[in-house]
Amino acid sequence: QDTSVFRAFAGLTIFKKDTILDLFDFSKFNSISIDMESEKGRKIPFLLYMHFERNVHDGKYVLNVPLTFMINYTGPKTYNIPFDQFKIPDWWVESKGIKREELTSFDFSKITLIIVESCFVLERGQEDKITIRNMTVHNKNSWVFLYVGTPVLVLLVTLSLIQIFRNKVKKDPQLELERKEENDLSKITNYLNNHYHNPDLNIYDLNRELNITTVQIEELLETHLNKSFEQTLQSIRIDFAKQLLTDSDQGIGLISFNVGFHSAHLFTEIFISIEEISPQEFIDRFRPKNQTAE
Repeated sequence: QDTSVFRAFAGLTIFKKDTILDLFDFSKFNSISIDMESEKGRKIPFLLYMHFERNVHDGKYVLNVPLTFMINYTGPKTYNIPFDQFKIPDWWVESKGIKREELTSFDFSKITLIIVESCFVLERGQEDKITIRNMTVHNKNSWVFLYVGTPVLVLLVTLSLIQIFRNKVKKDPQLELERKEENDLSKITNYLNNHYHNPDLNIYDLNRELNITTVQIEELLETHLNKSFEQTLQSIRIDFAKQLLTDSDQGIGLISFNVGFHSAHLFTEIFISIEEISPQEFIDRFRPKNQTAE
C-alpha cells in the first residue's frame, strides 16, 4: 500500500510516471484485454480516463473524460474489449450539461489513467478478491503487455511500460516552445489528477515535484484552461466527487474527505459554485435508488 494515496474504490490503477509525457498512447491499437478472476464480483467497472482538454458549447471546458466499460464477469478468463465499446457514462454527460454529439471524437493517444474497480453492486461490507494476471493492448498485427500481475488485491500500481519514440525533426523555436508548453501543461494536469485527494496540495508542491515555476503554472492554466490553479484543482476534485456521489453509497462527508476537502461545508460550497446544484440534489438525481448514503 502507498498510504500517501487514498482511493474510494479498491482495485488497480495504472498511470505513467516520470516519463516525457505522462500519457498512454493507444492510438495504434483497437482493443484491450484483461485476464482476471473475481471471487464475488459480477459487475466490474473498467475505466479509461482520457485527457480531453477542449471547449464545448456555452463556453464549457472539459479537461478529462471518463470512458467506461462494465465487465459482465462470468468466470476466470481473458476479457477482450474493443475501444469503441467504451462509453461516457450518462450521469457524467447530464451533469456537465453537454450534448453527447460534442464528445464523439476520442483521442486514444491521451489516456491518463487505466482503472479496474471493485464490483460496486456488492453489498456494503462484503469482501471480494480480484486477481489480474495481465492486461494487453492489441491491434491486428501486434500487442503490448501493460501489466503482468500476481494473485493479490492491488490498491495502487505505478507502471511505466510504453516507450515513447520521437522522430528527429528540424528544430523550430516556436514549435519547440509550443511543445514544451503542451508537455508542461500535461504534467501539471496529470499531477493534479493523481494527487487531488491530498487536502494540503498546493502550487508549491507542483513547483517542487515538476520543476515548473509557480508563475509558469498559473500562466499555463490561465492561457490554456482559462482557470487559475485553485479553480483547476477544485474542478478536478468535483469531477471525481461526482463519480463517487453516483457510483458509491458513501455519504457527502466521507466523499468530501476522499476528494481532498477539509470539510463537507467547503465541499458543498465549491460543488454548488461549479455545478449549480447541491451534492444532495446531485445524489437524488443521479444515484441509483438502491444505493443509500450513510
